[in-house]
Amino acid sequence: MASIHCLGAGLVGSYVACRLADRGHEVHVHDMNPQSSVVFHKDITIHHGDALDHCGKLYEFGQVDIVVNMLPGEIGKIAMNTLNEQRYRTVDLSFSDDTPDRHDEKARDWGASILWDVGIAPGLSNMLLAEAYRKLGPLAKGEIRVGGNPTGPTQGWNYMAPFSPKDVIAEYTRPARVIRDSEEVVLPALSERHMIEVPEHGQMEAFLTDGLRSVLSSIPAVEMSEYTIRWPGHIQMFIDQRDAGTLDENELLHHWWYDHKTPEFTWMEVRAEDRDGTEMVWRVADDGGGDGSSTARTTGTVSAGGTSTHDITSKVPEVTEIQAGSYIFMDGQYVDQELAFGPALTIMTQVISRPVADRAILDVGLKSIANDYGPPRVMDLDGAEFTKLSEEHGTLALEESAQGLVHGDVVHLLPSHAGTTINIHDYYFCVRNGILEDVVEVAGRGKFR
Repeated sequence: MASIHCLGAGLVGSYVACRLADRGHEVHVHDMNPQSSVVFHKDITIHHGDALDHCGKLYEFGQVDIVVNMLPGEIGKIAMNTLNEQRYRTVDLSFSDDTPDRHDEKARDWGASILWDVGIAPGLSNMLLAEAYRKLGPLAKGEIRVGGNPTGPTQGWNYMAPFSPKDVIAEYTRPARVIRDSEEVVLPALSERHMIEVPEHGQMEAFLTDGLRSVLSSIPAVEMSEYTIRWPGHIQMFIDQRDAGTLDENELLHHWWYDHKTPEFTWMEVRAEDRDGTEMVWRVADDGGGDGSSTARTTGTVSAGGTSTHDITSKVPEVTEIQAGSYIFMDGQYVDQELAFGPALTIMTQVISRPVADRAILDVGLKSIANDYGPPRVMDLDGAEFTKLSEEHGTLALEESAQGLVHGDVVHLLPSHAGTTINIHDYYFCVRNGILEDVVEVAGRGKFR
């Protein structure tokens, strides 16, 4: 494992440092006042002090394999200039206006290497645009919309900063470099304001910011933009105070300070389109958790795969989270994939009519089982096939071997999609070996607003 020195241990830096330590790396944190999660982590060494002072003498604190620069923008920029002269391998999350590629010649002369803009955006967003370019070729349009915000509008600014508030102010004032008509142009920050629909949150406002960075020169496109999203009213308040000359940075730092008690989320959409109209779209959403804010998690977590690919992604050491959720129940989508998990979720129905020998009617319909991925499957009844799903009834076609069904018989159905079926029920009835052992409430039922 590597010896990694982390410069800065704020909301994002502390999360990243803890993740690296949890993976078995030797982690050193340099910060004047690190977060408690770092201080109390048994596998992290704390070096209290000014991280800028430490940059030029990291070797005094032990072996240095990799440096992760997570200092705020302007401080991070100074740190990068120093690290360039130390021959370190550096991962840069500082997101300053002075991008490290401007120091490429200096880094080469000193033998340093820098992996820069390693966040959700810029970072993951750039990688997704690169994937679109790999599959689609030169793009007609590439668009990134991203933001970390309170879960719902709050009073006043409707915002709290998940990273350095000073960096947010810099983001709002730095002109945006974008691609228009296949050329890089500079547009005013906060321009091209428009409303978008964010799933589960509603209408939010998007505006141009300077987040394309490396892809400006690496991905050919006719048009390419990055937009930041905020709750309506937030950016207008900033513009009004800016134009009136009443914008007080210290007041903003106070009003935007991160409150751990306020629910928050990070959402990103990356959309790419080729010249024939073929489109690729990715969306990322995170609601935070006990282990960190949504911004920290979307920066410090390498999350991949799912139930179908769990056995592949679990063998990739860089992956820190596997998105396997359906394995607990399984459903009709998975039964043909020959995975290690068997189906556990079924809907218990009864025969309510036998109009003819080769047909049976069940007391199950669209109000109790989903069909967005096709009809349900009949369990443990050879010769029976589900053929029709109406609002309140289902129809079975019966071959001779299944025609012994009579009124009142129980039939178990495997839903094609567990998630959308669970959502229309109030309880799980937990059965083992034919015995009802527990009844569990579906906690998410009726929570949509």
